[in-house]
Amino acid sequence: MVEQILQKLPMAINDKSKEKAETTILLAARNGITEIVEYILNKFPLAIDDKSEGQNIVLLAAKNRQTHVLQLLLEQEFVKRKLIHEVDSDENNALHLAAQIGKQRPWLIPGAALQMQWEIKWYEV
Repeated sequence: MVEQILQKLPMAINDKSKEKAETTILLAARNGITEIVEYILNKFPLAIDDKSEGQNIVLLAAKNRQTHVLQLLLEQEFVKRKLIHEVDSDENNALHLAAQIGKQRPWLIPGAALQMQWEIKWYEV
């Protein structure tokens, strides 16, 4: 199933307006598709070095609050040793990016108490 999906996806997605390229593994990490991330890492281990806009796979997963992808990546020894400590072009590490709330709020929860519970869960991850 994963192989069929990957055959339909292009290896790089180009945005002509910003001249950026995002590989399939980075796109999957950003969107929280752990099956594709795991499959690509098993078939192409060097894909873990891919970057988009100065951010590696760990930084993208943290920025987009993809907890399952982060847990999968933290099982990799290389990620624990090196990638978790890298910073992006603005000198932000994974913790800085995880703490940011961008234009899209990942958890639209009514009420301040429930929102705080989700923020605490995210902090624990």
